[in-house]
Amino acid sequence: MGRRRELKSIASGLIGSFKSRNNDVAGYWGIGKLSKFAETNGTDEVAIDLLAGFIQPTTCKFDGVISHYKAMFMNNIASLNIPNQWVSKVIITVLFNQEYVEKYHFFGAALGSPCICKCEITDDNGQKYTVTTGTNCKPHNPKNESKSNRANDI
Repeated sequence: MGRRRELKSIASGLIGSFKSRNNDVAGYWGIGKLSKFAETNGTDEVAIDLLAGFIQPTTCKFDGVISHYKAMFMNNIASLNIPNQWVSKVIITVLFNQEYVEKYHFFGAALGSPCICKCEITDDNGQKYTVTTGTNCKPHNPKNESKSNRANDI
């Protein structure tokens, strides 16, 4: 049987994949698409509840992303023999237009504004396993980006 403390490792893997340039939504970087979505909705924060299967602000544009990361999470806990009942919440939050934080951002390494990505897994005892990271991001603009040709776009 797995251990609850392994949930932190799972959170790290999820958020690392989520912020990756390989996280495609319709051929474009997922974080960029989320940034544009947040900008359009007049907010700097997007929160995804993987277990409940919804995103705040509400939309169905990212249903594929939600189901993909929920499946990834479920596969990870199954591979570590962690019972589903041990997990009460899995939230991925992206905060856009943030201040530069040295441990999360590489100054001048990427275009756009700093953003913070966080994955928080809450277990059945109320213990939270949180991993926070960052990147730089510009809102999605297909005129300035190349579309991915990968077949497995989310």
